[in-house]
Amino acid sequence: MIRLAMVHRGRALPVVWRVVKHRSASVTFDAYQEMLHQAAHRLPQGVKVVVLADRGFIHTDALTAITAELGWHYRLRIKRDSWIWRAGHGWCQLKDIYLQRGEARCWPTVKLHKGEW
Repeated sequence: MIRLAMVHRGRALPVVWRVVKHRSASVTFDAYQEMLHQAAHRLPQGVKVVVLADRGFIHTDALTAITAELGWHYRLRIKRDSWIWRAGHGWCQLKDIYLQRGEARCWPTVKLHKGEW
């Protein structure tokens, strides 16, 4: 099941969802592209939307749609072997960046997949 929910008072309230028969957690952008636009029409105008997604939803087409078309923000959890490019640091894999227990890092602008923003 692919679900887009909003958080209200600590609860996830479903906005749109779709059931797909799929062998893994990774789904194509085509499988949920329409859902993003359905959710945009159901949410109130003028609210800040931050999409939280797991590593199965790391598609540069989706990230472009979320930011450029819908004006939303996103936060992704990605695999340790993912390649990212950061200004002043170049390309590296996340497994080469060491964090302390409980530490999290967010970078506002990175390139993913050695070629796509």
